[in-house]
Amino acid sequence: MTRTRHPISLARAVMEKSPYVILAGAGADAFGARVGLEQVDPASFSQKRAGNRWSSSCRRKAARCHRVQWARRLRQRRHRFR
Repeated sequence: MTRTRHPISLARAVMEKSPYVILAGAGADAFGARVGLEQVDPASFSQKRAGNRWSSSCRRKAARCHRVQWARRLRQRRHRFR
């Protein structure tokens, strides 16, 4: 599905207004247009911002994990030399 603006609305329409359980691809877009759901240009679905948000979150988590691991190593070393 590449043209229907709100995929959840399309899933709801499939559930309520069709005998099918799932639709995919061009058939899903055609069904969405037939039931009156808003259709948009596929280029409007940009994943760049979401990808940037995800990668920055992963970097923060990795840095925090690295700091925790480093602190554990230091504590272990201190106990060894006492």
